[in-house]
Amino acid sequence: MIKAVLKNKRRKKFSTSTTCWPSSLTCNCMPWTDILVVLDAGILISDDVVAVKSAAHKVMDEAPTLPGSIAEKLGLKPGDNKWLKIHGKDPYIQVDALMNCDTFTKN
Repeated sequence: MIKAVLKNKRRKKFSTSTTCWPSSLTCNCMPWTDILVVLDAGILISDDVVAVKSAAHKVMDEAPTLPGSIAEKLGLKPGDNKWLKIHGKDPYIQVDALMNCDTFTKN
């Protein structure tokens, strides 16, 4: 089913991903947030949605945590899967599922 949805979509749009991640344990629709988990590393742009999402997660995972953040309180270090450790859900599952469709790349 994913393959059918994504068929003929490549190069017809571009995807963006911001690399500024609040540590709020609520959804991003809340009017407040806590201390950022890592510093804002910018905006990533690609014609490949999987590549841009994968890169955004890698940038966030490789970044040092900010003092006072939930990531620091959990003892997370550069290279740790921060989303998994904080929220208990692995964001790379979606990336890997789309990779299996042979429509997008991770790079």
